[in-house]
Amino acid sequence: MGDGRAEELADQNLGRLTETLADLGELDDTIVVFTSDNGGTGEGGAEGTRSYFSRFVHHPRLPGDWAPDVDRDPELIGGPRSLVHYPRGWGMASNTPFRLYKGHTYAGGVRVPFVLSWPEGTRDGRLVTGPRTQYQYVTDIAPTLLELAGLARPESRRGVPLQELDGTSFTPVLADPAHASIHPEQYCEMTGNRSHTATAANSSPSTGQALPYDDAEWALYDIRADPTEIHDLVAEQPELVKELSAAWEGDAWRDGVFPLPDRSGALARRHPAEERLSRPFTLLPGTPELERYRSSRLVSLRSFEIAVAVDETGEGASSPTATRAAATACTSRTAA
Repeated sequence: MGDGRAEELADQNLGRLTETLADLGELDDTIVVFTSDNGGTGEGGAEGTRSYFSRFVHHPRLPGDWAPDVDRDPELIGGPRSLVHYPRGWGMASNTPFRLYKGHTYAGGVRVPFVLSWPEGTRDGRLVTGPRTQYQYVTDIAPTLLELAGLARPESRRGVPLQELDGTSFTPVLADPAHASIHPEQYCEMTGNRSHTATAANSSPSTGQALPYDDAEWALYDIRADPTEIHDLVAEQPELVKELSAAWEGDAWRDGVFPLPDRSGALARRHPAEERLSRPFTLLPGTPELERYRSSRLVSLRSFEIAVAVDETGEGASSPTATRAAATACTSRTAA
């Protein structure tokens, strides 16, 4: 829904929700958080595609004749019979002025808008209205909401100690627009792309990263003076690059980021849980639409057959429009 209908739908339903809360007398004491995922994406490739998952397959041993597109009638674009994706240039434009897009750890892939509303908090001083420029991260949301709600996070669950939270409450930033950031350092990783932000410095990998991974891949940007990450300072401050890359590695080991992709295909192997998808699978009448990723696992890189059983009912039953799908069976013939 690239014509604004998605935004309109979200706006209408947020309005319905807040109107209901107001009718119940709960709106003033309700914290509403509105944000987005990680920006526009380059998954459509340079030309875009009419077959999203054909372009999205990242396997080192794809057949030589693998096509990242399908010959679909352009009239189907935007309808239920196609899953298209725009060219990556539009992803870059969507994230203007930031660099690159989803899948990368430059600002275009990790920086998003964030809005928090809390009428009661504005009255008692715990929330001062206005914009904030401090660096905070998505992991800060949970501890912030817990503190605002006056709730303590459990230390264990069913006798098992809980892992320490990555984030930190930014309630002081909400109460004081001039307060310093509560989250001055953060690592990111996405399919081998990495960054580590520390106060005013952001060390990000170059677009064409090399293997094996080492400090030679990193670039350095002063994101206060250069938020669009254009001027690489790595030659001027090589020691800072080493410091940030070491900090990234420490965080990565702590949070289970390794192993990084090594282009061997190991991370593209099927998970053992997908073995059941090689057996016959039946969709009964009335089944809601399958989520796109899960449905793709039934057919992606598999040979398969689809059989549709129909009941002929009523007058004119021989007409295709008078048939009813009784069941759809998707059988994978090979577990490739």
